[in-house]
Amino acid sequence: MVNGALTYFAMVLHLVSRPIALVPWTLPGPIGAYMATGFDWRAAILSIINIIISVIIYYPFFKVWDKKQLEKEMRDKENNTVTTETNKNSNVETFNLNETGRILVEHISVREYVKKSMNSCFGTLIKFRKLAKMNV
Repeated sequence: MVNGALTYFAMVLHLVSRPIALVPWTLPGPIGAYMATGFDWRAAILSIINIIISVIIYYPFFKVWDKKQLEKEMRDKENNTVTTETNKNSNVETFNLNETGRILVEHISVREYVKKSMNSCFGTLIKFRKLAKMNV
C-alpha cells in the first residue's frame, strides 16, 4: 500500500512518467519499469526505492519469524528430535456449509484431509460406474 501510494503520487506529480507500454512480467522490476514508462530512468529509481521500502517494512516481521525458528531449532537440538510436518501432525482447516447454511470449521490432520478427499473422489467414481452399468 505504501509503495502503491508513493508510485501514484510520483506519477500524479509528474516526477515519473506514466506507463505507455505493456512489458513482459518476467522482467526484473526496475528494468520493466524503465521500459514500461518509455525508458524513463526515474521509473527504475522509483522501483528500486519501492524495493528498499518493502525490505524496511518486512524486515522486522522476518526477524520475529527467524527468532521463533531459532528457538524451535534449539529446543529440538536439546531434545534430540526433529520437527517435521509429518511428526507435528499438521492441521488443516476445512470449511463446509451445513443444511442451514452455517459454516462448519473442521480441524483435521493433513493425512486425514487427503484420505477424506480421496474417499470422496473414489465415491463419486463408483457412483458413475453404477450409473454407466445401468445405462443412464
